Amino acid sequence: MSGDSNRDADLAGLVQGALLAESEQELFQLIADWLAEQADAGRASIALIAEDDPNSAEVLASAGPSGRWPIGFRVKLDNSGVGRAIDTGQVQTWTASRDRLEVEGVSLADAGMRELINAPLWDGARVIGSLNYAKRDGDTITAQDVGRLTEVAAILSLNLGRFRLLSRGREAVARERRLQTQTREVGRTGLALSTAGSPQEVYETVGRALASIMPVDRVSVALPRSDYFDVIVLVDKVPVTSPPERLAAPGTAMSFVVAHREMKVWQDVRGKPAYPEHRALAEAGMHAVVSMPVMVSGAVAALFDTACANRVELGPDTRQALRALTDLTGAALERMAMRPNSTVTAGQFGNNPLGDHLLREVVEESSLLMLAVRADGTIAESSRFAEQQIGRDAGSLREAPITSLYPTADRPERWRRMAALVAAEPGQVDVWEAPMVDAAGRQRLVRHTVRRLDSAPGEAVMLIVAQDVGPVRLPSRRAGESVVEARLPEVIDRRELDRWLAVAIPVGAPTSLCFVDVDHMRLINEISGRQVGDAILGRLLGFLAAAIGTEDVLARLDGDDFAILMPGRGVAAAFDLAERVRAAARDLVVGSGENVHRISVSVGVAALDDSPDPETGLRDAEAACYAAKAAGRDRVAVSGGPGSGPSISDARWVEWVRWALDHDGLQLFGQPIRRTDPAAPQLVGLELLLRLVNVFGSDRSQVEGDVVPAGRFIPACERFGLIEVVDRWVVRELVSSLAAHPDRYAELSMVSVNLSACSVQSPDFLDFLLDALSVPGIERSKIVFEVTETTAMMNFSTAGRFLRAVNELGCSCALDDFGSGFASFSYLRKLPLDLLKIDGSLIVDLRDCPANQHILAAIIQVARALGMQTVAECVDSPDELDTLARIGVDFAQGFGLGVPEPLPRLLAHGWPVLDSTVLRS
Repeated sequence: MSGDSNRDADLAGLVQGALLAESEQELFQLIADWLAEQADAGRASIALIAEDDPNSAEVLASAGPSGRWPIGFRVKLDNSGVGRAIDTGQVQTWTASRDRLEVEGVSLADAGMRELINAPLWDGARVIGSLNYAKRDGDTITAQDVGRLTEVAAILSLNLGRFRLLSRGREAVARERRLQTQTREVGRTGLALSTAGSPQEVYETVGRALASIMPVDRVSVALPRSDYFDVIVLVDKVPVTSPPERLAAPGTAMSFVVAHREMKVWQDVRGKPAYPEHRALAEAGMHAVVSMPVMVSGAVAALFDTACANRVELGPDTRQALRALTDLTGAALERMAMRPNSTVTAGQFGNNPLGDHLLREVVEESSLLMLAVRADGTIAESSRFAEQQIGRDAGSLREAPITSLYPTADRPERWRRMAALVAAEPGQVDVWEAPMVDAAGRQRLVRHTVRRLDSAPGEAVMLIVAQDVGPVRLPSRRAGESVVEARLPEVIDRRELDRWLAVAIPVGAPTSLCFVDVDHMRLINEISGRQVGDAILGRLLGFLAAAIGTEDVLARLDGDDFAILMPGRGVAAAFDLAERVRAAARDLVVGSGENVHRISVSVGVAALDDSPDPETGLRDAEAACYAAKAAGRDRVAVSGGPGSGPSISDARWVEWVRWALDHDGLQLFGQPIRRTDPAAPQLVGLELLLRLVNVFGSDRSQVEGDVVPAGRFIPACERFGLIEVVDRWVVRELVSSLAAHPDRYAELSMVSVNLSACSVQSPDFLDFLLDALSVPGIERSKIVFEVTETTAMMNFSTAGRFLRAVNELGCSCALDDFGSGFASFSYLRKLPLDLLKIDGSLIVDLRDCPANQHILAAIIQVARALGMQTVAECVDSPDELDTLARIGVDFAQGFGLGVPEPLPRLLAHGWPVLDSTVLRS
């Protein structure tokens, strides 16, 4: 290959051209032509494994003075250099001759070439072809040749992966957009249901959410009775003629769904409607019907029906959103049934033994029994189901002591718990599991929920709602008793795990919990389908079941989340098991052909004996797991250890942020942006960063320090629809702070602030900006609004319109985190950008990574050609600053150039001075 001094510049030019290529074929031919021209090759070619024949590779590009291979030429992989490069994933060098079996060797030897190199091409972790280079007879391959071809193959692989990701990702992007909309709607609905005051309000709220998530024309809810359904229409865009308010149950689609207890989709009700309620819908022009049961305590308490004039396609994400809505509905109804302000009085029992409407509905349709108990312990009232389960009629059951329903040895403890509740305030609730004895003397384990009623003297003071959980002997709390004596099935669900957490922790002995999550599971499902995802989970589940100890309990929580409860074993043993699980998962390879996946898991470990209650311990383990994922995945984190993070729910973060918005609990920090001149890294601007401060009160122990970075709470704000409110606060605070310090503002060239995807898409946000920036003394050209590369790519047309409108306001625009995906490089020319902020992943170890240097140089060239300036993020060392200055980056920021400080302090006292001698020391 040529050894002239312009080789690095030539390679940088190749990187730039490859990043600007707009198709795979253009990319292939560019690489082949460049290699043939710059490397003095006799022939250069690119061959990928054929789609219809995995035993051959098809030539897709060829160039060189010694003639080209024809496009479409097939090279057999057996005994060929191309095949060896693909099989081994390593560069192959060899000599062509007629007595060798390599197909390409015979062809090349005939053309006067003997020395050959084959470099593998990669798509992620999979070899998909080879880059091939041949020298004329008499030329010798050198180490420099091998190194250069390896670099070119890496450039080709990187950009080939970009095109493959784009082609696979178009549907994924559309799906992600739908998922974002659905997630926001589910989050908003969950908040609304948490404050709903009646079942009717719950139904109406969920009806609106269903109309938002699905393209529906009619939404109704049916309430199951003994032999009929009460029907309430919630959304009716196409009125149905005389819709029934009461529908007889036998022979209806609703009865079918109640019996099967799962979502059902009828795609065509217009042909021969099999069910009476579908006939009226068909006459009104409806085509498809989706029925969704709402479960409360294991029974169907309500049934949502959605009807649409067109065929309905429910993808897995939409189905998940619908299940989330029905789960939220069930939780809201169950909460209403048991909350203090829905207390059932003795008078109500006199009129209706089953209490109010919702309680009657729950009891009649589920395996529940209800008993009302007086202060002296006698039973005042009982439901019919209670009488059936206990095997005693109302006459013999009422007036009997409540303790007569329990084993003799357990009666003192049962009455002690009830007596404590009699002495408590109305509305107090106690929950326990205990055996109950029926008329035949059989013992059944029953889960009790006992509530103190607000009643007059002599009336019932306690309401017991109980559920039979079967003849299962649960483990005891007594120290020394082995939990293996009462093992549940080998893999249990979340509900069963909650029971174990409540009763299976040995007294005085350590107990630990592992929370296991499969990394990138959603991506695997999107690329290869849920069958492959299920196969992965099945193999992992099999390993987990084999790896745990004899007294450990394995639970599958939800989707790709698992938990391992380890009674009597401390954190050290749990960490050892977690590491074995993590290492074993890396050996799991699932799939075939193009869709081969290597698996990794992230594991969080928590000590339950250090937690105030088992549920907190489970949250601690989950938080540690997600801290492990945030730290790079494929690792184990221990709750309370370095980087494990707190256990704080999204709802709690939203609660704190709402409080902070009203009580000065948010604050802007500024991080310096400096020129890249190592001798004089002059400050030119600030990036504003949001922090949460002074809002935690008694919960302060849950967070690390008094100042919380935005990355901890912004995801919760996005999920619950609060992020645009936060963005507006940031802009108002920015403007008011700069207007109050005009002299400091005049010293800056730029002040940048991040905006969320929600604000970029909001139709009202631009009007807000125009109003907020109309303050005298604010020089708009210095204000830079940043959007991330992900936001720009997922909402390209909307982002483009927004950025152009921001330019028209006189402000500048920046693309943040550029280089984290590379999918948007060819679109830079279509976005009205002033500044390009380069993601820190390209800056780390920059001096020792020539590939990143070439990529960075190409980015700088393209940015300059498009009239943009560049900012490098995450700069931590003088070496990085030197390299950035040499490559041509304009500005830099990072902890090595200045830590974020409160904006009021910076505006009051001035900018921090960076001593260049200290920087270089």
